[in-house]
Amino acid sequence: MLYTTNCIICGKQYSFEVSDEGYKRWLEGEHIQYALPTLTPDQREIMISGICGKCFDKMFEGE
Repeated sequence: MLYTTNCIICGKQYSFEVSDEGYKRWLEGEHIQYALPTLTPDQREIMISGICGKCFDKMFEGE
């Protein structure tokens, strides 16, 4: 399935493919890295927190 969302900070839209079965397992509580192992860390982050990789990195610059 095509997963589409917008970053809650910058508003940029992101779309990528996720497996139906993996998405269902994640929604049911399985850790996202196990349910959807082919996703990048940035893709997983935007699914979990709604924040894209660039904005996430900016939030923690200098730490």
